Amino acid sequence: GNDGKEARRSYGEVNDFGNQLGRALLARLARAEPNQDGDWLIGVSVTPSDRLVPLLLAILKAGAAYMPIDCSAPEHRIRHILNEAKPVLVITEKAEELSDAFDGVEVVNLKALESAASALPKDPLSCQECFPPAHNPTAIVLYTSGSTGVPKGVRLSHSAVLNRLGWQWRVFPYGASEMVCPFKTALTFVDSVSEIWGPLLVQHQTPRTVLVVPRKIVEDPERLIDLLEHYKNKLQDLKLWICSGETLAVSLAEQFVNYFKTGFHMLCNFYGSTEIMGDVSCHVITGPQDVNFDGKVPIGTPVDNTILYLLDKDLNEVAIGETGELYVSGNNLAKGYVNGRDPDRFIHNPHSVDPDYNCLYRTGDYGKIVKGTLIYEGRTDSQVKVRGHRVDLAEIEASLSQIKGIEKAVVLCYKPGEINQVLITEKFPLLINGKVDRQSLLRAYEEMFSNISGQMVFDYSGIHQDKMEAANCLFSTVAEVLGPTAKGKISALANFYDLGGNSLNSVYTVTKLRESGYFIGISDFISAKSLQAVLDKMTHETEASEVACLSNSNWNQLKLEMVSEKHKTDIYRIITDSFYEKADLERWIEPPILKEDYTDLLDKLWEPLVEKNLSFVVKSEVDEVVGVTMNFDAHDEPEVNISSRLLIVFNFLEYLEGPIRDRRLPQGKGLILHSFMMGTDKKLSPAENVEIIEFMEKENIHLATSRGFHGIFTTNTNPLTQQLGTDVFHYETMHNYQVNQYVAPDRTRPFRKAPDEQKAVCSWKKCAPLKTG
Repeated sequence: GNDGKEARRSYGEVNDFGNQLGRALLARLARAEPNQDGDWLIGVSVTPSDRLVPLLLAILKAGAAYMPIDCSAPEHRIRHILNEAKPVLVITEKAEELSDAFDGVEVVNLKALESAASALPKDPLSCQECFPPAHNPTAIVLYTSGSTGVPKGVRLSHSAVLNRLGWQWRVFPYGASEMVCPFKTALTFVDSVSEIWGPLLVQHQTPRTVLVVPRKIVEDPERLIDLLEHYKNKLQDLKLWICSGETLAVSLAEQFVNYFKTGFHMLCNFYGSTEIMGDVSCHVITGPQDVNFDGKVPIGTPVDNTILYLLDKDLNEVAIGETGELYVSGNNLAKGYVNGRDPDRFIHNPHSVDPDYNCLYRTGDYGKIVKGTLIYEGRTDSQVKVRGHRVDLAEIEASLSQIKGIEKAVVLCYKPGEINQVLITEKFPLLINGKVDRQSLLRAYEEMFSNISGQMVFDYSGIHQDKMEAANCLFSTVAEVLGPTAKGKISALANFYDLGGNSLNSVYTVTKLRESGYFIGISDFISAKSLQAVLDKMTHETEASEVACLSNSNWNQLKLEMVSEKHKTDIYRIITDSFYEKADLERWIEPPILKEDYTDLLDKLWEPLVEKNLSFVVKSEVDEVVGVTMNFDAHDEPEVNISSRLLIVFNFLEYLEGPIRDRRLPQGKGLILHSFMMGTDKKLSPAENVEIIEFMEKENIHLATSRGFHGIFTTNTNPLTQQLGTDVFHYETMHNYQVNQYVAPDRTRPFRKAPDEQKAVCSWKKCAPLKTG
């Protein structure tokens, strides 16, 4: 135990106490309801000890799933997990020491639960006592960090766990002398599943003893080795060695083979992730002939009841020897993510009619077949283009590591192509599972980058003394946004765009200024000829309200009119031009959408558009229509029969918006204003275009509020308006989808030629009700 004392429990004791604890849980949760996924989740924040295994067994016996929670994690991470997963209960050893993140969640102390359980029957639980069974029930939910650093909950079924364990028992059976198996991995990590349940549930062999190793011993290698040897697990006697979670270098595998020359020892290279039950393929190394395949150590062949596919962007199988993206199908797959997150990662399998293989998991990894075995070719999100050539960051890491004096290198990408990207650190931060914490490294780089920006020299010549404080804020903000790549000295005469700015980081600059208490309209900023002109239009929060400062000085010259018959010609022209000539999504469809397709669509929408009276046009000071906003009630939209290729776009939007609209937003008519289409006159300058879009967004919020809608729901594919929505109008991002991954109902990929950075963002803006009286 953690107190340094040894405790032992027999199989019978663990089973009996598991039954008692299971009954105590069911009694406490008699009125509980499952979460949105239909899972009865119980959070577990208990340190490794002899008390942990009976507790996990009890949760499973009750028909629930356990979800490990690391109480040492940052509070915002814990709060996110609890808010998203919605466990019916959290079990902890020290409830009084929990952070505020646990507010609103039912928490019970393990000691109190054990006390309540001690008086309950020890006989096996009946099905009638347990939570109602589900098809393919969930056993475990494990939260992973994900490539973005936002935790995602992986739902592992009982069948997936047993498939992975069954393969292990068959291929790597326990040896006659292997009677004690250490459980040393953090419960939050997928490898803990096989460490706990592999020895306890082993079939066709005598069950093994599980040695629960306290965390403080795991973190001290010398103490860990001493403990293992005490239980007859001597390092020199270990026959099977496993590499998992990180790429196995050829040089390291060669060192292993050269050290153990008898052939008695095996080195296994496992490949997988939490979404595929930890390990989905394996390559066994027993000698030098197994090490080097095309300069890499293979990740091998699939585990039982699993198929690995190498596919191109159209989900077609690639030829032998060609690189493709790795997809997995079969019994090792998770059920998906908590709350239906990232549905594009678990998709229909077009290559199989077998129901056991009807789902594909997209790993995000590249691979290829060499000499009949699978080679790992890096992450799809670790591939960047350098002067037009695709380069894998892992290959750069490997090259750097070969330089004398460098023990280990990690290569990440931060704002590609803009700045010198080197961070020298004393040591690499690690996650609890031992992997490099790449998100922490990025944050460290951002901090260093900000410090460099803070050291840049500013020229304050010509700036009046009463503007000096504002100028310092403006110059510092521009320096922070542009960084050391700023093309010239930052001064009053400098033009933001000549310094290296663009429309996207101009929005970011305005947002950063606002955070510092200075306000300027975005179109005012974009149209300014110099930073002096920006200063002249900036106002401090003490001088004007934020709303006033958001408004552009030209807005009083703009006029809003609700859509009527007199606007028909202008609306057809602007919407057609906007989506036929400027659209970010439709331009990737081949063969292309025709101009007359938009006319046909508008013909079918026109009558309900006018009748519903939710759409408007914006007129300029010379009474010309320069902008159009088309809105509908999200739960009262007209049914339109579309026969053109625009149907592809509408199917795509429904694929993204439908689950959010129907499950995550208010239900009923009059509650959700759907911002359907927004377009501007193609004759507008970039500054005028931003000005009109900003004006329409502001008026749309006013319209939704005045009509009693709870909020605005929209999907945006334009990077500039995405940033306006997020940074200026504070829309909440409900879904951020990479469009080239979309598979249409006919199994084609209509946006396959879109770049990876092309995203569709579903957003929600909650509107405050108008005050009356």
